[in-house]
Amino acid sequence: MAELIIDAAHVELDDGTVAATVARVATGGGVQVVTVDGQPDDRVHPSGVLYHVRLISADRMLPDRLEQTHDLDEAGEIAVAYAAKLGAARQAAAEALR
Repeated sequence: MAELIIDAAHVELDDGTVAATVARVATGGGVQVVTVDGQPDDRVHPSGVLYHVRLISADRMLPDRLEQTHDLDEAGEIAVAYAAKLGAARQAAAEALR
């Protein structure tokens, strides 16, 4: 059966500026052959999924921040909360200049 997998998303401010991105990242997996007492032994590495949340800096001279979580819903909450905080800071700065 086919399954829809969302690999990436982003959160925009009211003006269309991207505040944060969320990316699905596959981790681990694979097989490693090691020699134990002269005999080859297969070690299977566990695999999983992480979600990287890139919080885009409002100042291009400062680096973005990267958060990671195992839960897509939590990744979305982090991204949306950051966007709300960034939007409020931009609005406060614009009002201070008036």
